Amino acid sequence: MATNESVALLIIGSHRSGTSATTRVLNLLGVDLGGGLLPPAPDNEYGFWEHRVIFDLHERLLRDLDSSWHDVRPLPENWHKSAAANGYRQELASILRREFLGKPLWGFKDPRLCRLLPLWLDILTELRIEPRFVITVRNPLEIAHSLQTRDRFGLARSILLYLDNTLEALARTKGRPRAFVSYSALLDDWESVVKSVASKLRVEWPVAPASKREEIERFLRPSARHHVFSEQDLGRHPELLAWASELHAALTDASEGRTARIQRVTRAVRQKWLSASSLFVPEIDRLHDEKDALSSRLDKAAARIAELTKEHEGLRALKEASDRDAAELSGQLDRMSQELAAKRKDASLRDAVDELEGQCSSLEDRVTEERERNRRLQSGCADLGALGEKLREELQQSHLEQVRLQRKVERANEELQKVQTHLTSILSSRLYRWTRRPRQIWYRLKGEV
Repeated sequence: MATNESVALLIIGSHRSGTSATTRVLNLLGVDLGGGLLPPAPDNEYGFWEHRVIFDLHERLLRDLDSSWHDVRPLPENWHKSAAANGYRQELASILRREFLGKPLWGFKDPRLCRLLPLWLDILTELRIEPRFVITVRNPLEIAHSLQTRDRFGLARSILLYLDNTLEALARTKGRPRAFVSYSALLDDWESVVKSVASKLRVEWPVAPASKREEIERFLRPSARHHVFSEQDLGRHPELLAWASELHAALTDASEGRTARIQRVTRAVRQKWLSASSLFVPEIDRLHDEKDALSSRLDKAAARIAELTKEHEGLRALKEASDRDAAELSGQLDRMSQELAAKRKDASLRDAVDELEGQCSSLEDRVTEERERNRRLQSGCADLGALGEKLREELQQSHLEQVRLQRKVERANEELQKVQTHLTSILSSRLYRWTRRPRQIWYRLKGEV
């Protein structure tokens, strides 16, 4: 078919097979990935490098087909021709026209492309674009352990998903320009890998690889590879990995330029896969039916929970309103209690004031009495003072009189002494002795003896 001048690279491969790392390297070499890429996430800290809108449309489309990225059941026959798919076809074609057509080299990646290629091939044919495919190759055990770490998938489920994605990609790209990129080789010698891709797909990188060597090698740090297994490790699980091991060996050869057996191995493994599908797909359908029934019950339960939650929220709102009313009433009660206490306090204060006023009146009476008593005492004290002053004066006069009397006594004593001396002189005189007898007779006569 005739094509326009745009070259489109579709990077496809199983989930966790190295599509993100491969896409980023090609992006650094000038492949335009469009705008609005998915941001990095904990399970892919260096970025997914996927177009966000295309990713969202892929998810919605699979959901509308009652499938998902991890579903290994075949999609409905001719699903890409359905009316439902037609709406997605128009949206995806609109994205390509708006963001990519006319650009010399562009591309996008999404592991979901492995299952959705029938729709994309119709879109690219309509737009007269011949796509060129980059198919990533990684040890299935590494893919399985990466899925186990990220999604908690068991080994069997991961290998089934790997086989379904890889076989779909190989079948849909048969006869079209494609290059196989080994994830291990990309980490070990990325320059040889991109040179091989450019040669096989007949493209020229807009940016010289040598100019991006430091940035690419910093991006492809070995620590980004968390799960490493050898080809020998695949042989330790023959009951489960025989088909995966056989397919991986052919893909590894193809990534190294040995493509002789890729078609034969793909055909043989695909035939085994389709035969086995008749056995496990009905069981998967049954499990999906059970899952749908459980999902329906869960949806009903979720709806009931939502109703109960709404009722609970209503009750909680009522309770909060009741709590607010109770708090307000409690506040009013507290205020009323305080007012009542204040009134009671005022009443008791009034009683106390009345009592104190009575006591004060009594005290005033007592004070008046005391003042009167004090006045009388002061008056008595004044009288006593005057009497005391009078007595002091009389005492002083008495003292003076006593002094005068003392002096009189002293003079009398002196006179008496003189008399006694004179008397003694008389009594001791001869005359007194000579007159003794006559005196005795005279005293008898006087009756004084």
